[in-house]
Amino acid sequence: MSSKQEEINEGILEHLMNPHNYGKMENPSAVGVGFSDATGEYVLMYLDLDGDSIKDVKYMAQGCTDTVVSGSIFTQMIHGSDIEYANKSADKLLKNLESAPPEKRACAEIVIKAYEASIINRDNRANGVDEQMYKLEIGSRCEPTAI
Repeated sequence: MSSKQEEINEGILEHLMNPHNYGKMENPSAVGVGFSDATGEYVLMYLDLDGDSIKDVKYMAQGCTDTVVSGSIFTQMIHGSDIEYANKSADKLLKNLESAPPEKRACAEIVIKAYEASIINRDNRANGVDEQMYKLEIGSRCEPTAI
């Protein structure tokens, strides 16, 4: 195994064993849910915003380990950034997984949908909509299909 592969595997193992930004946030600015109706998996994403700056981000997941790792990696990427950077990071994460197995892409997609839903929730709240959270369903399955 190359040194680069070892670094990647160690990084993923770190996110698996010690998920970053995992947990509930008190008094978030926005809350989004990405979910799969087919499997019952979901991710809640909490944002603490100051304008377009992401002061803090947390997530919680009811899903597989790939979902937890994807949430940890993504929230680490966007923590302390702004919405524009976070949107680009979401696109980059999904693009990097284009060649991954469909279930791994779905695990990242559910995290990204939770983020996108949190941004919609922020916008809805700013426009006077009284909602606790916004939900977006993923279009693919989060689990491997049987052969």
